[in-house]
Amino acid sequence: MKVKQRCYVLGAGGIGMFLAYVLGKSHDVALLARPQSVEALKKKPLKISGLIDDFREIDAKLLNGSDSFAENDILFIATKATDVEPLLSSLQSRLAAGCTVVLCQNGIGIFDLGRSILQAQNVLRLNCWLGVRRLSPHEINLAGVYKFDLSGDSSAQKAIEQVRGLFNDTGYSITYSHDPRLAEWQKALWNIAVNGLCSIVNEKNGAILDSPELRHIANQLLSEAQQVALQSGIPLSQEDLDKVFQSLEKTRGNINATLQDLRAGRHPELDFLNGAVIKQARQNDQNAPVNETIMSLVTYLEKTGARRQT
Repeated sequence: MKVKQRCYVLGAGGIGMFLAYVLGKSHDVALLARPQSVEALKKKPLKISGLIDDFREIDAKLLNGSDSFAENDILFIATKATDVEPLLSSLQSRLAAGCTVVLCQNGIGIFDLGRSILQAQNVLRLNCWLGVRRLSPHEINLAGVYKFDLSGDSSAQKAIEQVRGLFNDTGYSITYSHDPRLAEWQKALWNIAVNGLCSIVNEKNGAILDSPELRHIANQLLSEAQQVALQSGIPLSQEDLDKVFQSLEKTRGNINATLQDLRAGRHPELDFLNGAVIKQARQNDQNAPVNETIMSLVTYLEKTGARRQT
């Protein structure tokens, strides 16, 4: 008898709710979230504005401490990068061997972190090249979608095909590779160039495309990251750097996650982005002064609350 495949999205931020919306069109998907989000989505359907104008009922549930997940289940982890380690540690004993966990955060080192905790499960990375932000517990705004990249070790090919199959009826294509660490760096380049810089100037993503001065700084950030990655055995190419600006055009009207966090008084995730470049550079006996400057300025903005909106 065929075992039913169950899909879950953990985390009700912009990416989590968009995945629940997209995958829920043709699959049974449950969004596991905090009480405020669950209560809001039980009262009202999810509203999507911007590039898409739509409403959809979302099966929102609390993540209970007794919940367990079977071998055929697929979990999309769409929490903040800083929450990945404690969440996976709490889930570890409730995940059957062979269960598939898809990590959807932006950042460097996420795959290795997940792999170190979940050794009996399939661990995949899903890099979401899109601009989406949560406006309220039941509304998200979609600025643009560039692509979805899925990656995992070659031993997880069956799991990769299962996740690719979920996207078949969504209208969005999904590429895949067997080098999750390279894919992680490729996506992180976008955030390394955009997040901190646009937070400092307090502008939407498109400011980098419209300002020669900002684009110059973005190129310096990318060049530093590329050199650090190459020294670390990650073969980033000029094409990888060029894709940052190609995808940026799709989300030029979006406010990036770091600026959203600063405005909301939340700790931003640059430790996994520019901070990861700095950390790796030091391990390689290299310098990354432009990335260090961005980190210092964003840290100042966070400490002073200069971008905080009441």
